[in-house]
Amino acid sequence: MITLLKHIYEKAQSAVRVEKETGEWFQTSVGSRQGDPLSPLLFITYLERVMDKAIQINRGINISGTLVNNLRFADGIDVLEEDCDSLHQQIEQLRVAAGEAGLLMNAKKTKTLVFGDRNIEKHVQIAGNIIENVEQFEYLGSLLTWDNNCSAEIKRRIGKSIGTMAALKSIWNSKKIK
Repeated sequence: MITLLKHIYEKAQSAVRVEKETGEWFQTSVGSRQGDPLSPLLFITYLERVMDKAIQINRGINISGTLVNNLRFADGIDVLEEDCDSLHQQIEQLRVAAGEAGLLMNAKKTKTLVFGDRNIEKHVQIAGNIIENVEQFEYLGSLLTWDNNCSAEIKRRIGKSIGTMAALKSIWNSKKIK
């Protein structure tokens, strides 16, 4: 399988297209082929190896007797810890492991959310960059808040559904539907 993948990627070529003009084809030597159904699988497999190296097993938060130290979906990683110092250690290990694999953590896109405490005095850093503490953020389409209050999420979903219903009003009122 590895030989087959290597052969496919050794022969990969790309061209840049702007409007209707396509430039000259050139050999690609880095990355995976855009649009290739294998690309997400290869990336996730690669990221799994990074996570295996970075995240310590006996760390995290206790959820019904099980320690959970991270949540992952696609290229998003949430690191879970009980305190700021432990979180900083896990983030630093992840940053180092990612760097060794040629991946960078984007400090501007990284946020911390502390459940149960609105006023956070300590901050986590990535390579000297202070990570912003937020009171809420969206994760996999759901709004999470520092106080676990889901009323903002419910209002947001109701608003989205009202907007969708309004956009479909012409269809609902169509005389062509029986």
